Amino acid sequence: MSWRHRLFPTHPERSAALAARGWRVLLYLGRKSLREDAIGRLSASLALQTLLSIVPLLGVVLALVSALGGDGAQALLVRLTAALAPP
Repeated sequence: MSWRHRLFPTHPERSAALAARGWRVLLYLGRKSLREDAIGRLSASLALQTLLSIVPLLGVVLALVSALGGDGAQALLVRLTAALAPP
């Protein structure tokens, strides 16, 4: 069978069977990769690490700004609170 017949089948029932088989293969590979790669566990650890690293960074930034000037630190704190806190 030539490559043209594989890409563009002439029998509709055969193309439907091939499409269904293709979806089953993709679903199997997706489930297998989720189990083996542990994507959920990796994404949760990345989110936790990000949250744990933001807090000290904000502390250092606020300490530096407050050392430079009192009014600027208050304005920065107000802006950060407005940006990070939900409305």
